[in-house]
Amino acid sequence: MRRRRIIAALAFALLLCGPVPWPRTAQAQDCGLPSDWQALSDLARVAARARMQPPDDLRAQVARQLDQLDRTRLFEEISRIQSRTTRLRVEAVLDQLQRFGRSGDLARPWILAMDLDEIDKTMKEYCGSIDFNLPEMTSPFEIIATFLGLADSDQPLPAQFQVSDYARLALLPAVAAMAAATLVLITRLIGWTQTFRHRRKTCRIVATLIIGTYRLGGHVVILGRYNCRFVPNSPEDRALLGDIAESDETVLLAGRILVPCHVSGLRRENAAIEFQLPLPDDMQDAFLAMSSVPTHYSLQSRLKSNVQRRPGDAPAPARFIEPEAADAPGLDAAQHLSASRPDNS
Repeated sequence: MRRRRIIAALAFALLLCGPVPWPRTAQAQDCGLPSDWQALSDLARVAARARMQPPDDLRAQVARQLDQLDRTRLFEEISRIQSRTTRLRVEAVLDQLQRFGRSGDLARPWILAMDLDEIDKTMKEYCGSIDFNLPEMTSPFEIIATFLGLADSDQPLPAQFQVSDYARLALLPAVAAMAAATLVLITRLIGWTQTFRHRRKTCRIVATLIIGTYRLGGHVVILGRYNCRFVPNSPEDRALLGDIAESDETVLLAGRILVPCHVSGLRRENAAIEFQLPLPDDMQDAFLAMSSVPTHYSLQSRLKSNVQRRPGDAPAPARFIEPEAADAPGLDAAQHLSASRPDNS
């Protein structure tokens, strides 16, 4: 297993360094498979084209040519191009022809023809008979394996693995990274779209959350058209908020702005407040004008709802109230809301 990892690493290094050209011979006429193989190949093509009706004397010709074939020289020539795939194709052709020579049966003539075409193509590329800008190569895995003496090991190398397969594997991390980056980009675009649409901005606005007769001081730290995030002044107020949330009518009071609302989500430090009706733009601008820090668009996600909403009357809009009403500590949420209902306004 360790040797295979080393070979794979070296193969990828070869890929990163660029394509490795085929070794060339000085004279094209000295290159190629032996003539006895060429003669056998010609007979094999005739047999493949004939399919189920080969000529009567073809079987004897194939058997005779197989006997005359110098296999040692043939495989020496194949080893020069360092292509295990070609060697396997030649062996497959010889196996089919031996069966044909014995019984006259050619089970898969189309595969025989394909193997012969691939062998010829590989040899022509190797010998430089065809002009390719980037000739197709067998895997550098084979070259490295031969160099290390591993081709004849107990674990043979994959026969059909080509450079293109390594290239595709090498592209997988890049494709995964591109997919992840695209997903992140889409998520950010959706977030920015929602932020601009809802006008969600960071801020720090002194506010009071009134639930029934309870008044909890704190700050609005994110304000949007439909909701806000409220931070109580103390851990005690936050603990109390967890006990009384949605127990009675709820309003948010900031300056002279009164917003009927509901507590929809609770976290350890803050709470999500949903407005009963969306804030008009002028009301939201007046709200943000009270911020003690510069306001900026916020990409923070909304808090998940984890507070069961209490049933209530018809929703009421936000409104401006008189200064004396805003400063009156005795008014509870229901009294504030009584002036905000559409039928009482």
